[in-house]
Amino acid sequence: MVAKVKLEAETQGTEDELMFTCVLSCMTDCGFGLLHRYLHHLMTTKAQHASSQALKLLIKEGTGLLNDMCKKQPGVVNQWAAAATGEILENEGHKLASHLRPPQGHPLMEIMNKFLLMHILADAESLTPTLCHLLHEFATNSVVPTAEHGDSDLVSTLSFLE
Repeated sequence: MVAKVKLEAETQGTEDELMFTCVLSCMTDCGFGLLHRYLHHLMTTKAQHASSQALKLLIKEGTGLLNDMCKKQPGVVNQWAAAATGEILENEGHKLASHLRPPQGHPLMEIMNKFLLMHILADAESLTPTLCHLLHEFATNSVVPTAEHGDSDLVSTLSFLE
């Protein structure tokens, strides 16, 4: 029984390899030449059906594809993730800084009333969702120092952000 299952798995793997080789050959025969060119076209096509298929692929299988890429080249994927996260956080930081900058010429009491911690946290959550998510993850996964090593109010505030 085990031998039969193993043979079926090997056969399936061989069939998958044959299908994959055939698809790569068809791409070359159709003029794409490189897998990159095909994938780029798939992700940027304006053809509605193909675009819909690419979107469904990313939604349903995106995490698995990313994990497969990470297994193949973890350093490259980590660099992509760091660069993308950095850009997102930079943009969110600019939005929050702009929002927190007090308006010129308004009475001080009016400005101070707008800077209530609850309002700032609510605004930060809507303006900087990625930053708030990261801070929440740090706070709830014990990455942020506890009261004996740091500021317990900071941990409480960060925990509130979700």
